[in-house]
Amino acid sequence: MPTLLLFVFKIQNLSWGITFLFVFDQIIPITIKCIYQWIYCNVKICKIRMYWMSSIVLPTIAALPIFFFSWFWLNYVFYALWAAVGVIVAAAISIVVAFILLFFFMYFPILSLIGGFDDYMFFIFKKAVEISGPSKPMLKIMEKVMEQAIKASRKMHLYGRWGIPYAEAHKEIEELMLMKASGQLKMLQDT
Repeated sequence: MPTLLLFVFKIQNLSWGITFLFVFDQIIPITIKCIYQWIYCNVKICKIRMYWMSSIVLPTIAALPIFFFSWFWLNYVFYALWAAVGVIVAAAISIVVAFILLFFFMYFPILSLIGGFDDYMFFIFKKAVEISGPSKPMLKIMEKVMEQAIKASRKMHLYGRWGIPYAEAHKEIEELMLMKASGQLKMLQDT
């Protein structure tokens, strides 16, 4: 695939081409392979129910402001920082801004606001926050911001609108946990 991108589309001649080649080198073949596998499983094995809104559409909508902010940051802030303090400091500042501002205070709150979470998904998120390690204080802040976004989402009647059915899966989890606790479920040892 890189050969096609290099010699046919000449991606390397664009200003962002080398970065694209490093970051998205295998994304196109992997996407094609995943689509083929999904079709094969649907036809030959069993029907796979795809929840398009909660797995594709809503995350894409929540990521759009990040795309625009990143474009603005790259074109108007990053190069000015690079000229002022050097590439390493500019990259470090960009990574911190991307991680804290975009991830914690943009993507997940927007996803919560437009109905990307339901009761069970937020319950699982809270459990993940509780068992998290050194990042727990930051995740607690993100949880509080998401709770505020969910309150607003409830007022707009979007919260839980595109939920994924979880009752059967949760029941199986509970049964497996009971089997593990009673000693009926044996874990395989790596050899």
